[in-house]
Amino acid sequence: MKLCNMDEEFPEYFYIFLNYNGILGDANWNNLNLTRRIDSGLINNIYNEQFLLDYLSGTQDYLPFIPNAKCPKSPTSFVLNIVSYYSLEYNLELYRKNNVGKYPSRLSAIFAFGDYETCIKVSKKHKWPLSEVRRFKLKDLERNNNLIRVSKHNMEIVSLMRGLDCRFFSGVNQNKIYEQYWNGNGNLKIIQNGKEYETGEIFEYLIEGVLELVEDD
Repeated sequence: MKLCNMDEEFPEYFYIFLNYNGILGDANWNNLNLTRRIDSGLINNIYNEQFLLDYLSGTQDYLPFIPNAKCPKSPTSFVLNIVSYYSLEYNLELYRKNNVGKYPSRLSAIFAFGDYETCIKVSKKHKWPLSEVRRFKLKDLERNNNLIRVSKHNMEIVSLMRGLDCRFFSGVNQNKIYEQYWNGNGNLKIIQNGKEYETGEIFEYLIEGVLELVEDD
């Protein structure tokens, strides 16, 4: 099966840091131990007829909140940090919905890497513990296999944007950056306030479907 955003087959195995940044809470850890699998948001809604119609057409809206125009212009630094993080994800999702609606949403998909070597690279750069990496394989959904979607993206575009203030980018320039991410492009140079930044490359996969835990040989 090929990726949504590239003319490329997705890998046989996927690798996930199970507990980085709290990706799995106590309830999900318990479910993983019981079922030996991780589900994307798709699976929770697979019997919702309206959801499936919207999903298949690429019009499903995953955004939980919309920006508040009445929000004070000078909130605390704490609020700025919270809003900045959400604003980036909001803008990424809005671009996806408006331009590439049939790609997996970051707000619904499972995040994974395509090989263990990438996990080593991620661990060195972002200090995520390799001890939490587990190997998975995409589950055959049989008659629902047409709902499976997998795309590949340079996660370092998002990593860099989290450290920059999106408010200083024009709407046009922001959309160019989001386009680069969703297209799966590699290293990206970004100029802010006269300073040039490079994202580097670490590719992640977004998966709508079910990943089953592969036990160690």
